[in-house]
Amino acid sequence: MELTPFVTTLQAATRAYWDANKRPLLLSNLPVIFAELMVDYRTELDGETLKAFVGRTSDAATYKVITHPVHRAKIGLVPPEVDYEFEVDPEPVQEAAPSEIAPVQNDAIALLNILSKLDAEDLEKINIPVSVLAKLFKQP
Repeated sequence: MELTPFVTTLQAATRAYWDANKRPLLLSNLPVIFAELMVDYRTELDGETLKAFVGRTSDAATYKVITHPVHRAKIGLVPPEVDYEFEVDPEPVQEAAPSEIAPVQNDAIALLNILSKLDAEDLEKINIPVSVLAKLFKQP
């Protein structure tokens, strides 16, 4: 692959960012960097996406493209000799759903909790006037 001035600029930016931060240079940060370097990257790409361009031009002499294993839109560049993997955040612990209906403040909420257990077909058959729900809600 021929090292065009644009690829050389991208390679230098990747190396400088890695040396300063020891983290990958994210593609989402490149437009700002190109603006600082006064590089019109859209003209250089000639309609190709930045992701496609770096994928096509990455090799052992330029830079390595890495993708986050979970967040596919998180794409970064590192120098070719660097072995880097994005850290995977542990999945958030979800609380177990209560097996019983939580204590309710009034009859309207209790009724809605009961109705929420019905399937869609049964729910379509139910017609409760708002005035009835309002009375249930107001009762102590």
